[in-house]
Amino acid sequence: MRFRLRDMKRKVWPVGVGLAITFFHLYWMNTSNPILIEIRQRLDWIIYDMRLFYNLEDNPEPSQDIVLIDMDERSLSEQGRWPWSRLVMADLINKLGDAGVVVTAIDVSFPEPENNPATQVIRYVQEQELDSEEVVSALERAEIELDADGALAGAVAGYDVIPGYLFINDGESKGAIPHPVVTSTDVPARAWGIRSASGYIANIPEVTEAAVGSGFYSVLEDDDGTLRRYNMLFEHNGDIYSSLALETIRLYMFADEIEIIGTQTGDTMALEGVRVADLEIPLDQYGQMLIPFRGRSGQFPTVSATDVIEGRVDPAELEGRIAFIGSTAMALFDFRSTPVQSQFPGLEVHPTIAQGILDQNIPHQPWWGYGITVILVLGTGVLFSFILPFLSAPFILGISLVYLAGYAFLNNWAWSSLGWAMDATIIISLVVMQSVGVFVYGFVSERFARLQVTDMFGQYVPPELVEQMSESPDNALSFDGDRREMTVLFADIRNFTSISEGMEPAELKDMLNRYFTPMTKIIFDNRGTIDKYIGDLVMAFWGAPLDDPDHAKNALMGAMEMLEETQNLKAKFTAMGYPDIEIGIGLNSGEMNVGNMGSEYRRSYTVLGDNVNLGSRIEGLTKFYGAKLLVGENTYYLCQDEFEFCPVDKVLVKGKEEPVTLYEPLGKKDDIDPETLFEMESYQEALEAYYQGYWEDAHRQFFILSKLNPDRGLYKVYAERTSGEHEPPAEGWDGVFRHTSK
Repeated sequence: MRFRLRDMKRKVWPVGVGLAITFFHLYWMNTSNPILIEIRQRLDWIIYDMRLFYNLEDNPEPSQDIVLIDMDERSLSEQGRWPWSRLVMADLINKLGDAGVVVTAIDVSFPEPENNPATQVIRYVQEQELDSEEVVSALERAEIELDADGALAGAVAGYDVIPGYLFINDGESKGAIPHPVVTSTDVPARAWGIRSASGYIANIPEVTEAAVGSGFYSVLEDDDGTLRRYNMLFEHNGDIYSSLALETIRLYMFADEIEIIGTQTGDTMALEGVRVADLEIPLDQYGQMLIPFRGRSGQFPTVSATDVIEGRVDPAELEGRIAFIGSTAMALFDFRSTPVQSQFPGLEVHPTIAQGILDQNIPHQPWWGYGITVILVLGTGVLFSFILPFLSAPFILGISLVYLAGYAFLNNWAWSSLGWAMDATIIISLVVMQSVGVFVYGFVSERFARLQVTDMFGQYVPPELVEQMSESPDNALSFDGDRREMTVLFADIRNFTSISEGMEPAELKDMLNRYFTPMTKIIFDNRGTIDKYIGDLVMAFWGAPLDDPDHAKNALMGAMEMLEETQNLKAKFTAMGYPDIEIGIGLNSGEMNVGNMGSEYRRSYTVLGDNVNLGSRIEGLTKFYGAKLLVGENTYYLCQDEFEFCPVDKVLVKGKEEPVTLYEPLGKKDDIDPETLFEMESYQEALEAYYQGYWEDAHRQFFILSKLNPDRGLYKVYAERTSGEHEPPAEGWDGVFRHTSK
């Protein structure tokens, strides 16, 4: 339980970061900050376009309700360049009506009267006083026949025709705006928040008055220039007007008016949609509808306008349908950038809306969509905040990807099957930021932990081992206890108490620093780990925290270099007025317990065990045998193939029940000179005599060796031990010397 509580404390920051990310997304959903709104809008568009594009039908069935009358390039070539005479337009409308078209919608407007050539001639004749009754009568008949505006108004009046007009926000209004057919009960038009326009370019009064209805064809692209939404309603001078597609459907459904659907909360009106006959059309708060693209252009049967005018179209292709008149001619530049096509004909935008209304295939965000998004943000954010920080990186990535995939599937299913345009940006951003936040925190905290490990263990472990522990997960440091074969080293300054008593504290500190620094470097260079400094003693070990199969050899090499460096320091200390120093080093190998040990208040990475204690005893015996370096028999066995040793003694140290053999390393085998080898042969003979109980012979040989090499205190020890003052061992002697002190 204690571990879990401590683990929770370590996760306070990532949990807090996750909750902060969650509440940021809630704020993001309701903020008025233009930068955040712009970012979200851009992301919304990207996701919306992708979802729309990948849900398009491959080969949708052509519409059975709508036909396009295209004033295409061939029509302009045969009927003349645009604008056509309204006589031609009247002829086109009449022939469509005669063919059985139910409703004709015109995606162009006629804001100014067309000149009548007969009227101009009459005026000329009258001005020149050339008129006669016959001439004027003929011209007046021609004036009636050439009255294009009247002809167009007559055609519009003769059939169910919806001429289009344009709303603008700058410039003077032209033409006559139609009477609004949108009703909003007793609610003022401006209260709904529908987009408004200050001006318009409408049709001449004769056409407007003759038509059973008119609809605006104004469309507004999003800020990135892409057309995704269609303006179904516009507000102008306190009245609400309907679009070309909406008016066409109204007339097609024999409806007299269009009813606004919405709710009122206090002084706030929430627009939800409009109703035409028994059809409900969901809209957003601005009176817009998401365009229900069925595919790329070409989803509607199309007839060239010139073929209709010239009578080259089978009436069966037109009968009973809604006809939209417009143009795909490049000269008229009526193309829009859409999510499904970069150059989408404007002629197909209004029919796409009308077909979506008839099919009731209208993508929209349900009124409860915002609430669902808030619940998802809160639920997902809080859940991820308390789960992700406790998982490993693969699980974090896996859970995040599974969640995103599941949400993307449900979101796409709601769109393709139900027409629900549910929010995706906020949820995707939340999950991504939560996951990235945990990864970033993990990276930063891991980096910080590595720096801590480097800072802490860099004092005890070679830098390359610290880096290896940090970078290699398989070799990473474990604080749990472990039992493994290792080598331990104890190095002690001889007579340190006497030395310290004769020095000032500052001098003593300086001397120890100058001593420990090169000793530590030597241990590090030979892959050792500093366990601790105790006064003048250095304790180190090999084989942990990383495994080292050559731990004994590396430790022995480090010990020999420490002795060599001590001789170099003696000269430096003498020059500084410091006393001479000598050190004794003990090495022992074997199984030891290693790990992070101690209490809740203080812990250290250290080694424990009988073999560690034996190493300390061996170091203490260096003074007894007059040796600078002694090793246990396990270390000897692990190094004997590369190093030459001198057997020292079979001993039973205090606190041990089994004897061990001590050895003094002489150096690497390739570095031993012949004189030393000869001396060792003599020593081996004397030692053999000693173990066999021939102490008189042994004493004589040890005495001679001590005279030949007085620096090796070992000879003096044996010469003293085998002198006449001591009785030879009794029969059955095991050759073990028992030490009673540490």
